[in-house]
Amino acid sequence: MAIPSAPCGLGSDQCCTSLSDIASHLLSETFDALTECHISDCGEQVLAYVTMGLGDDGVSDSLTVSVGSVNPSAGTRPGLPGLYRAAFDVRLQESGWPTAYVDGDVVVLPDPVLQASASAYMLSRGEALHRRLAALAANRGLVPAGVRCSNGSVGALTTIRPQGGVVGWTCQVVVDLPWF
Repeated sequence: MAIPSAPCGLGSDQCCTSLSDIASHLLSETFDALTECHISDCGEQVLAYVTMGLGDDGVSDSLTVSVGSVNPSAGTRPGLPGLYRAAFDVRLQESGWPTAYVDGDVVVLPDPVLQASASAYMLSRGEALHRRLAALAANRGLVPAGVRCSNGSVGALTTIRPQGGVVGWTCQVVVDLPWF
């Protein structure tokens, strides 16, 4: 069976929605954190969506949440109730990082002032993202209401190195789900 096109399959009769619900919740919370720190006259806000894989779909101005893996705990046996650890990747990518370019026969390096300004902007975006996730973890809010969760944690905030004028952040969120 092929993946149905939207909105088919998105109805209330869909089952097994914990992973999707958690990813959507993390996306909403982190997007809100970025929006609160966004300067309205300094460009467009990023696209925000839940995706698959590592969340790098080639969309350069995006906030994505994806499920990286779901693993059973050591004592979980197939077919029986158990504890499953789901790892989510929260990824922010933004374009506009100052890069070197060629002007005739001369390689022009990025202006240090522009690079410092871009750094300050991206550092604030990463801080906003991680602070929101840490606050959610501290208040047992990494999952939406109604989703059972035994434990949750927020990993390191890691830079996405500049490539083609795009930089960003990635952070892993792990939640333990008591699935039956």
